[in-house]
Amino acid sequence: MRSLVDLIRSPLLSGQTRNLPRYRELVHRFQQAILSGQLSAGEQLPSSRELAEELGVSRNTIKNAYELLHAEGYIDTRKGSGSYVAHLPEHLLQKKRSISFGEKLTQ
Repeated sequence: MRSLVDLIRSPLLSGQTRNLPRYRELVHRFQQAILSGQLSAGEQLPSSRELAEELGVSRNTIKNAYELLHAEGYIDTRKGSGSYVAHLPEHLLQKKRSISFGEKLTQ
């Protein structure tokens, strides 16, 4: 399995979402990774400082992405402990996985 940084870095390098602000690109990529099961519920995410350094973006970009992911229910934040992938309802995960599987079959 690819590392978290590799999963998240992909759209930043490919330009798939070039018209979006960087933090929205990151939100989109995190959502994909969570819904596809590449990131598991309860998995700890890197600190904003660490991820910003790894991706070569500002810390505010990461903080904005984490704040939006938290507001949308994709991650939980624990003061002094970090950010973690939230436990999403199973039907959301299964729906996304079946769509992803179907898309791969048609490609």
